[in-house]
Amino acid sequence: MTPDPSSQTIGPESFEQALSRLEEIVRKLDDPEIRIEESVELYQEGLRLSRICSERLETVSQKIEQIRAQDSVSADASTEDDPTR
Repeated sequence: MTPDPSSQTIGPESFEQALSRLEEIVRKLDDPEIRIEESVELYQEGLRLSRICSERLETVSQKIEQIRAQDSVSADASTEDDPTR
């Protein structure tokens, strides 16, 4: 039996895979010939993938803010050490 792809966990390294799968789901949901059962399954998978992507983006955003804050502190410290500034 083949594992259900919707039950697999998407790790941080596969954000792009999750996003790509979301795009594929949107294309399938746009198909007027899709069965209602399949559309519900795809919708559920899409919600799960959307949450994963959102969480990953939030984590990355927080990390960028931390880097900016550290860079700002470093820049302030180097300015204080330089009497010509």
